[in-house]
Amino acid sequence: MKKLLLISSFLVYLNAYQDKLESRTDLSIVKTAGNSDSTTFSAKTKIEQTVNIDKYILKSSFLYAKDGNKEKSNRSNINGRWDREIIEKLFGFAESKYILDKFSGYDYRLNIGPGVGFNLINENEQLLDLLISLPYSQDKYKIPSIKENYIGYKTELDYEYKIYDNVKFKQNADFLQSIKESSKYFISSESGFEIKINDMLALGISFKYDYQNQVLLQSINKRDTTYLTSLIITY
Repeated sequence: MKKLLLISSFLVYLNAYQDKLESRTDLSIVKTAGNSDSTTFSAKTKIEQTVNIDKYILKSSFLYAKDGNKEKSNRSNINGRWDREIIEKLFGFAESKYILDKFSGYDYRLNIGPGVGFNLINENEQLLDLLISLPYSQDKYKIPSIKENYIGYKTELDYEYKIYDNVKFKQNADFLQSIKESSKYFISSESGFEIKINDMLALGISFKYDYQNQVLLQSINKRDTTYLTSLIITY
């Protein structure tokens, strides 16, 4: 309930500045029947708001997959970030990320902390941001049911390249590692193309890769990959 109230308050605040609001939703639904009976549903949203030297970003995603009656994937996360410009091409930020992944061995993962960002490239055709942060992390395991708290360091690259007026390539990658235990680290990467249909709609093709170096159970795969074709709605 507290999370819903927080998100609702954030959206109400953003609604007051609709003239500067950018938002998008990615939807993907795949249903097969016959030799295989499977269902995959994915949804992503991003809301971005700039007010003077401040930027507010809220992102969320959800992925669910079922093969027959067997659940194969159930993953969601919500990520909020506040940026404030320090000087041209340099900004500070505070970020919070909450991750739920039923098949990763965790009940949840939480990262909260400050950081600094650099606009390495800011041109009409290309954008590249580098973000460096020191988040406080809490990981809640399923088996055994324990919590692990640690300070980590995180680096993230966010790249965008406009190939043609209606075709865009995007790449996001981040690396999070515990300062205390170097063998505990996570890698996440998402690559994709967007083909614009009109001012509101686009077709998206993406590949997402997630890796966790430590697993407590041998049955858990360290790597997780997802391929998606999505309809992107910008409003």
